[in-house]
Amino acid sequence: MKTRIPTLIIALTIISAMPLNSQVNWIDITGGIYGDSSNWDPAGIPTGTDPILFNNPNNINGTYTVTFDQDREARNLQNQTGNPTFDLDGNTFTLSLTGSTAREALEFDGRHGGSTTTFSNGTINSYGRLTMGGGTVLNGRTVTFNNVTLNFLAGDELNRDILVGRYSAGSNTNGLSGHTLVFENSTVNARIMRSGLSGGIFDTTIDITSGSTVDLDGEITIGWTDATNNFVNVSGGSQVDTTDIIIANFAGANNNGLTISGQDTVVNISNNLEVRSFENSINISDQAEVNVASKMVMASSSSQTGHAVSITGGSQVSAGEIEIANTSNSSGNTFTMSGADTQLSSDWIQVGVTGASSNVFTMNDGTLNVGSDSAAGYFLVTGSGNSATFNSGNVTIQDTSGTGYLRATSGNSISIDGATLTVDQVRIANGENGFSFNSGTLNVDVFNPAVVTEAGNFTVGNGSGDTATLALTGLNEHRFGDLTLLADSIISFSISGTGIDEFAFADLSGELSYGGTLAIALSATPMAGQSFALFSGFTDQSGVFADFDLPELDPGLNWDFDHSTGVLSISVIPEPTTASYALGLGLIVFARCVMMRRKKN
Repeated sequence: MKTRIPTLIIALTIISAMPLNSQVNWIDITGGIYGDSSNWDPAGIPTGTDPILFNNPNNINGTYTVTFDQDREARNLQNQTGNPTFDLDGNTFTLSLTGSTAREALEFDGRHGGSTTTFSNGTINSYGRLTMGGGTVLNGRTVTFNNVTLNFLAGDELNRDILVGRYSAGSNTNGLSGHTLVFENSTVNARIMRSGLSGGIFDTTIDITSGSTVDLDGEITIGWTDATNNFVNVSGGSQVDTTDIIIANFAGANNNGLTISGQDTVVNISNNLEVRSFENSINISDQAEVNVASKMVMASSSSQTGHAVSITGGSQVSAGEIEIANTSNSSGNTFTMSGADTQLSSDWIQVGVTGASSNVFTMNDGTLNVGSDSAAGYFLVTGSGNSATFNSGNVTIQDTSGTGYLRATSGNSISIDGATLTVDQVRIANGENGFSFNSGTLNVDVFNPAVVTEAGNFTVGNGSGDTATLALTGLNEHRFGDLTLLADSIISFSISGTGIDEFAFADLSGELSYGGTLAIALSATPMAGQSFALFSGFTDQSGVFADFDLPELDPGLNWDFDHSTGVLSISVIPEPTTASYALGLGLIVFARCVMMRRKKN
């Protein structure tokens, strides 16, 4: 019996066994029209299944332009040498990998160092990824997209990547350096974007500038294992939307960085912005805007050191949480904000964790808001030897209902050196230098160290002459150990009545040293006989207030402060007695008589 094989199965078998189209080479080293069949070898215009190669070994440094005459297709485009410009002239170039297992649709392998490739004025639809790196000379390629819409279309998700610096020195003895990918006034839709993908890769850059828009379904990664000096720069009013940005994805990736700069430049991150490994950086400057929906994290794995984040020049940055060195053995990481118009907002800022040391938050100027409509504000310094310093600017640590916490655990420090802080609660644990208030203003509803002992002493001012104002706004107890008020200090108490919960007072467990100015913020009608125990519980007292800033009272009333008891009271100015009034009147009459006799003489 004969077996019959369906004709369709035979046809499909023959097709599947056929090799993919061989490479089609561009041969006109002076440039020309893409649709001119004589510019190709073999002759003919490439189709959607043809891989095309631009490689002119006889004119290795040649500069030429390929002009598109209509919409065109190819399986992929590879450029190895020369400096071609692809002028799309308003047309669409579609790169499809149908029938191929390769993923590269746009490949620039860098065999000729220092060469440039430019795409301009049109649309590229790609079903495969873009890669830079490979071959035998792996350095100095620049690829620019100018006024191009570049779409990496749906299909195999791995095919929608942009990879700058894909191959490592481990398989290429010359290493890989200096590759630059530039987007100018262009639109990019892709899955992920990576600069510096493997070990031994360095000095690769992705520039997004001149009003470009980049929309990614996934993350941006800058620096892989042992990759160094790789960067992504966003500037010139561009906008980037991505899920995550990860700087230095694995161990050994150092000196990699992200730079975001310029007015109207916006980066939106729907998840996290992370800095890993060591000595990597983020610089946000010149009125740029960055929005991180979840966390902005420095040193997110153990033993990561030397990272630097800088926010300057009127930039605006928001993040759900900011964590500076959030794993043990992470040290020497710095976070700095500067500039009068610079703004930073977050629900939670934490400097250090257990085992983390010498990590620093510094505010030189600007506005810092910690807390939101949905979350109380927390600013926490913990670990060992970590610090936060507020040199200037305005800080608010509380949500819309007024709840917020400024806290330092033992062995860590917070210093106010000129800034104005408004916070619901200050909680400082035992430990030397836990809280230094040198100058500026601290408006606090609750001052309540977790443990008050001799080590928890608090000093207002530092003798420099710059005023330090401690405003106790909460109408309740504020706890201190020793309290020292230096000559350049002002301590202000809010008063709305005489009840225990109607005025602020300082409850000490140690010594009280007066100095500077006592001020009162009064929101009630003062009456004779009222008294307010502003200071209580102190074991000893010394010094006096040099000045008083007290509300004006009605005629006949007077403020009195007793330094020995710490009580401020309102007393009645005594009226003159009858005898003293008569004596005074007699003296006046006598003086007038003397003056009249002198005039007669």
